[in-house]
Amino acid sequence: MKVNFWNIIFAAIVTAFLGCLGYLLTSISDLQKKEAAREALEFTSKDAIILQQKLTDVMTDIDLRISLIERDIQWVKMIQSRPQSPIAEPAVPLPPADPPTPSPDAQPNAPMPPMPSAETQDNPRSPRYDFRQQLKR
Repeated sequence: MKVNFWNIIFAAIVTAFLGCLGYLLTSISDLQKKEAAREALEFTSKDAIILQQKLTDVMTDIDLRISLIERDIQWVKMIQSRPQSPIAEPAVPLPPADPPTPSPDAQPNAPMPPMPSAETQDNPRSPRYDFRQQLKR
């Protein structure tokens, strides 16, 4: 009878120990899941800000390049529209023409606008692609 009594006590202690161990492992697993979800959310929000800044810079660069291409196309059209002198006559040097400006309200002798510098990277020239403004709302 003493052996059965000690076997029952030992079985109860082992069962309680295994139950506590299972509860501890389950709690650790839940904590790891919550931590991973929190880190994933932080990763997404931090990288979203960086990606928005990079996208704004790329779109501003593209917009600047497109405006330069449009200016060059206008300049080439202006050169091509000049009358061609016949081959027999000596070529008369033409005065250099001012390149057309991209905006209609600009004066013909006005200097070209400066290229964006590192200071203007935070405040891009073209606000229509500034996705940073949407983040501040």
